[in-house]
Amino acid sequence: PFGRYYLNTFVITFGLLLVQLITISLAAYAFARLSFRGKTLLFILFLTQMMLTAQSTIVPNYLTISRLGLLDTYVAVAAPYFATALGMFMLRQTFMMIPKEIEHAARLDGCSGIRFLWHIALPLSKPTVLAFSIISISYHWNEFFWPLMVTDTPRARTLTIGLGIFAE
Repeated sequence: PFGRYYLNTFVITFGLLLVQLITISLAAYAFARLSFRGKTLLFILFLTQMMLTAQSTIVPNYLTISRLGLLDTYVAVAAPYFATALGMFMLRQTFMMIPKEIEHAARLDGCSGIRFLWHIALPLSKPTVLAFSIISISYHWNEFFWPLMVTDTPRARTLTIGLGIFAE
């Protein structure tokens, strides 16, 4: 059922990208523009995710997905990647380059923090968002190991798994 595998891959890849763009933009804005207690420690902990390979967290991720009863679903394939340190770091660096004066002017005009993020910061960050989107799509479209671990039926299998089964 390659049509189903193709649809699954498309839904998982682009649905995951949408969730990632929301989570990384909010986290990047918080780390770049807000002041809160423990910010530096939390940022360091978040960046340690970049030092871990996806394969090193397979067992805890699998156990979590299994205990939640999500095996063989789209969410099972996508959940470990909802928040990504690479994307958050890229956007944080971009947000830090936006002059504070722009944010101050926006606040004088009655713009809240979230409105500043969605209407000013993100449009100014389109190249970074596009670069991250390309990285995320190419990684998750071609991913093999994690979808193989959490899917048993064609219901949620991706195209790479289908091609692997076809090659046998």
